[in-house]
Amino acid sequence: VGKRDGREQLFHTTIRDTLQFWQGLEDTRLVFTHLNHTNPALAPDSPERAQIDAAGASIAQIGQIFEL
Repeated sequence: VGKRDGREQLFHTTIRDTLQFWQGLEDTRLVFTHLNHTNPALAPDSPERAQIDAAGASIAQIGQIFEL
């Protein structure tokens, strides 16, 4: 418990680190759901998107529904 004034740095795992971690898991599906609008992975023809696609992961689409 502590005071939060909004100036703290929030750590976000990189896509590369997340893909490496995910590769060690079985029977899982990885969908990135929260990307900044400036993230190059949002461009379908970018090397960053190619890395996600090659790993078998994906980026969520607007309106996409997930059944758990």
